[in-house]
Amino acid sequence: METPSSNKLRPACPFYGFATGHYALIDSGGNQCPLIEGHAPCGRLADGQEPNWQECKLNVPSYEGSLEYYVRTARIFPEELRPRSEASWEGIPLQVWYDHITKGTPLFDDVPNAWPEG
Repeated sequence: METPSSNKLRPACPFYGFATGHYALIDSGGNQCPLIEGHAPCGRLADGQEPNWQECKLNVPSYEGSLEYYVRTARIFPEELRPRSEASWEGIPLQVWYDHITKGTPLFDDVPNAWPEG
């Protein structure tokens, strides 16, 4: 199976540019924050700042428990990682993406279930 590589630059927010599905984040390709109900733009961009999860007003202790569960259980579908030879794919664990964007950890080194069997 073809394994794409990510050469798309993403901002320092693991949620920026994604829409919410049922325990999935789908790449919207634009200014969208899935943590706000409905189609909502990034609040930091609206304030003239770059998206940055560490500086985001939604990154607060009151959301930690539910957000941690969501990050552990959801999947994300970054378009630049979609295998081009596949008609559909299972995305990657949101935890893997979150750690990659926020901590710089590799996307696929020793990650179970990062790629669907093919």
